[in-house]
Amino acid sequence: ALLGERQGSVLGAMLLGDKTGLDPELKDIYQKSGMAHLLAVSGLHVSIFGMSLYRLLRRMGLSYPASGIPAGLLVLLYGSFTGMGTSTARAAVMFLLAVGADMLGKSYDMLTALGAAALLLLLEQPLHARNASFLLSFGAVLGIGTLYPPLEELFAVRKKGSRAFLVSLSVQLATLPLSSYFYYEIPVYGVFLNLLVIPLMTLLMTGGIAAVALSFLSMKAAWFPA
Repeated sequence: ALLGERQGSVLGAMLLGDKTGLDPELKDIYQKSGMAHLLAVSGLHVSIFGMSLYRLLRRMGLSYPASGIPAGLLVLLYGSFTGMGTSTARAAVMFLLAVGADMLGKSYDMLTALGAAALLLLLEQPLHARNASFLLSFGAVLGIGTLYPPLEELFAVRKKGSRAFLVSLSVQLATLPLSSYFYYEIPVYGVFLNLLVIPLMTLLMTGGIAAVALSFLSMKAAWFPA
């Protein structure tokens, strides 16, 4: 009601991963532009929900366990609420390992966590190995873990914007063969679009969450964040 059927369905897909009410034409635009991942609950969502709570509790002076356990439970509850898709499960496992490493005073290695998440999901369903969402989700993180470090060293970037561009480029390079194989399409300008859109996702999702929460109290109040 606040955003209208078309935009409301997009926000619903971004927050909850529910694409049933999404306009097929609009969904196709996201896919062809290389931004379909924005409509799936993934690591971005987990970082906004879980990591934000974890860091907030730590800044309030709570211990690692007192901060990590509520944050981990929030991520699991959110994942279950949204259906715990492949990308969500991957992100949740990696988040729990990162927080667990903090709680135990150990270092966190992203590629090790990625491998552990892949192993757990494949043990649950080996056919994930042929699933597009599984391969794209893990491929994107694998690209960041393997392609970004040499690119950063090669170009000797120091600015935050340049690093963000290389991260986006690493994801695109890693997922390019998969996108062409599964969808017969190559989103050439996807790296530039993601560079513009992804930083705005935190603001968009925070506003969406606030609008939903306030709508239970007052639709007029919910209009402002919407």
